[in-house]
Amino acid sequence: MESVKSLVGRYPDHVVGGLHLKKPSKINPDKTYVPRLAKELKSRGAKYYTCHCTGRKMYAVLEETLNDDVRYIVTGSDVHI
Repeated sequence: MESVKSLVGRYPDHVVGGLHLKKPSKINPDKTYVPRLAKELKSRGAKYYTCHCTGRKMYAVLEETLNDDVRYIVTGSDVHI
């Protein structure tokens, strides 16, 4: 997101991709990592479309903060931007 901001002067409106949070203990042992990430993502003002490597459990944690600004997509999902 920082790369986009440096190129166009603002954060993207939509972000599509996996967040690789399925096993967050491997990237950060702190249990507050995903809730803090969700707050940071919320501050960017984008809509997020995340995939299987985010994991359903971690998606649920993100959804608590991001609400309608996050959507779990799978192969064949329709995304209207």
